[in-house]
Amino acid sequence: MALDMELLIPLARKFYLTYTAFGETIIKGNSPSTGNLTLQMTIHSGLEPSSIAPVGNPAYVFLSGTIKATYSSHCGFKAADTMIVAPGVMTGNTGKSRLTFI
Repeated sequence: MALDMELLIPLARKFYLTYTAFGETIIKGNSPSTGNLTLQMTIHSGLEPSSIAPVGNPAYVFLSGTIKATYSSHCGFKAADTMIVAPGVMTGNTGKSRLTFI
């Protein structure tokens, strides 16, 4: 966090901003202050896990069947009934905290 705080000091000075980071005033705006730059924590705990994929849902069954049929016809794969289409999620957005500039 200290590095984030230091990196923004030149920006705050260049644009004559009052700069507050994590509740501490880093640069007090002079007159003519043109605005405020605030650095704060927005999330204090981890995010809730994603819900379980509804693999028995008719929409998912239709989607997985379409994927199997398309793959089979395009690649010549003959055993589409043995192919498994599995849902997945990106692993991003799992950090315990993010910084927000207001």
